[in-house]
Amino acid sequence: MENTKLIKGIRYDLNNKPINGIVSVYYPTGELLLEMPYVNGKQNGIARGYRPDGSLLQEMRFKDSKEVSRDFYPLGKQFRI
Repeated sequence: MENTKLIKGIRYDLNNKPINGIVSVYYPTGELLLEMPYVNGKQNGIARGYRPDGSLLQEMRFKDSKEVSRDFYPLGKQFRI
């Protein structure tokens, strides 16, 4: 995310083009923390957050950068908010 910028709700890359695809964020130790899908600079689709051990922590569904739902996966269980 540090190589992007957010302007009026649209996320742009370093070439000032709206982001399309998956943006990945990592823990300082290098493990994957978050995968966020973008379409035309807006969060769209299912984002996934991970624990440092690589296991799935949560899934968040987005439509036009608004969170629609969220599922948590606390060590062997699942629940939705």
